[in-house]
Amino acid sequence: METTNLDPFIEEMLYKLKSIELCSNTVGQLATHLMVTPPRAGVESSECVERYNAERNGIFDGLSERAQILADTFNGMDNVSCNSIEGSMYGFPKVEFSDKALAAAAAKGLPADSMYCLDMVNETGIMTVPGSGFGQVEGTYHFRMTNLVTPTANMMSTLDLLKNFNTDFHNRYD
Repeated sequence: METTNLDPFIEEMLYKLKSIELCSNTVGQLATHLMVTPPRAGVESSECVERYNAERNGIFDGLSERAQILADTFNGMDNVSCNSIEGSMYGFPKVEFSDKALAAAAAKGLPADSMYCLDMVNETGIMTVPGSGFGQVEGTYHFRMTNLVTPTANMMSTLDLLKNFNTDFHNRYD
């Protein structure tokens, strides 16, 4: 950024404003500190350790549950398959497209997975990322979807929309 003809005080304040972006905020620093040095028995109170462990385990158990639900949902959909989701906050299912869908995507100048994701967001509001943005194997199509939706009940309603969209999409290009 170039500044011209600004009061030196204003320039100094702009410089300070940009400089504070170099460090994470206080909450981020505290969260990182807790992640690498969690409360320990014998050092912190047992209530603190129990609360930390319960919250941490609750987060991990929820992520694991939602990952399983996401993979099961994908694998139950027509023309979609997904490996189990382990250690990730994303599902990356593979989608098989009919020749008619591939031709429609080509006519729009898009990879088929991009057309699928654009149609999905336009019809359901669900935002996903086409696999073609990740350098997938030629001739295969994927999309990326997060499992961070909480509570799980909200994710279930989103997945119902996704299943209906997928069925409608493939029926349209059958």
